Amino acid sequence: MLAGKVPKRQQRFVEAWIELHQYELLQNWRYLQNGLPPDRIAPLTKGPHMLHAIYRVTNFEAVAPYTLRVQFNDGVEQTIDFQPIMAGKLFAPLRDLALFNQVKLDPEVHTLVWPNGADFDPATLHDWHDHVEELTSRAKQWAASQFKEAQTTSD
Repeated sequence: MLAGKVPKRQQRFVEAWIELHQYELLQNWRYLQNGLPPDRIAPLTKGPHMLHAIYRVTNFEAVAPYTLRVQFNDGVEQTIDFQPIMAGKLFAPLRDLALFNQVKLDPEVHTLVWPNGADFDPATLHDWHDHVEELTSRAKQWAASQFKEAQTTSD
């Protein structure tokens, strides 16, 4: 965020929205630089991704590198390999296994959090199989945009 203060929970929602829409935000920035109108970007508070049950992570354990077994308040357990989504400014640093292994359970928001600010909505973790394809696709977009950005700045 550019300026101002927002409560921690709301800041995480804003950061999650930015991470989810990083590609669209970058594209809109390019449009504006070229005098074109920006495309509309869906707000975080609307859409099917916000219409879900409230889940809480109750426990987790590392079962392999970059893989956690996550338990939820409704008794569901997911084994999640996070490697496919490790791209973008928030998730790429988690490729450092030492950082990844610093994951904690945040008692306030009941989800997994990392020291660099990375986290996930517990509902996304709960229904990982429903989201992993889209998250992997977005991770590829983030990686491609970072690669293009790196090429542009090195020229």
